[in-house]
Amino acid sequence: MTDLLTGRTQVIVGGLLPLLPHVKTGKLHALAVTTAKRWNTLPDVPTMAETLPGYEVESWFGVMAPKGTPRAIVEKLNSAVNKFLREPDMRKNFEVQGMAPSGGTPEKFDKRIRSDYERWVRVVQEAGIKIE
Repeated sequence: MTDLLTGRTQVIVGGLLPLLPHVKTGKLHALAVTTAKRWNTLPDVPTMAETLPGYEVESWFGVMAPKGTPRAIVEKLNSAVNKFLREPDMRKNFEVQGMAPSGGTPEKFDKRIRSDYERWVRVVQEAGIKIE
């Protein structure tokens, strides 16, 4: 961030939250967001997919429990998290920070984790990326 703000580097790909204040003050120019849809906090900033169709990279956060946790506990925790994410003040707070709370079911989250894992394994294999 320091190198970008001082001109030592020209471009950064990073999370919206630490960059947003600098975009709002005009110190940085946002070129694109990597999510599927434009952000309501930056409606004039296009998505990468508008230039590169199909491009979408999104960070996410989730709540997990150890394998073998009783289903009743998982469901209770999931219900509490979903209720929290529906609270208007929390939704607004997340959105201001560039986050889109979604919630859902444990199965939906499991599907997302597996899908992202398979996608990035494929990217690593196709790019021939190796650990050195």
